[in-house]
Amino acid sequence: MSYSINGKIFTSHALMDEIVHGTKTLIRGLVLKNEKLADSYETEESIELADYFVACKNGSIDLSFFPLSREMLIAYGCTELQAAEWVEDRTKIPEELQEEVLDFCRNYYIDNYVAKNDYYR
Repeated sequence: MSYSINGKIFTSHALMDEIVHGTKTLIRGLVLKNEKLADSYETEESIELADYFVACKNGSIDLSFFPLSREMLIAYGCTELQAAEWVEDRTKIPEELQEEVLDFCRNYYIDNYVAKNDYYR
């Protein structure tokens, strides 16, 4: 006898049920990639932006290397003039705000990231 709850099938073989359910879950999330084709679409810019994205995701990017933009800083709450100054010279960002600005900009970058490699679009 078997029954289903939320798409998961339960039988008298609990271990097999877990293996089948886990395998189905993995397969549904699987994305196949043609690596040669994807690499052929890569540009220096797409690699650099993807590296920034990964660094933002794992929290390893520093404010001095972060690709700040006026749009990010205006979304943070800066004026046009202040945003332009901070993009031009990061030492003008008050030390007590640097971590907060970096956290905001990191999240902004992650939320607004669009892959430049046409293979992934």
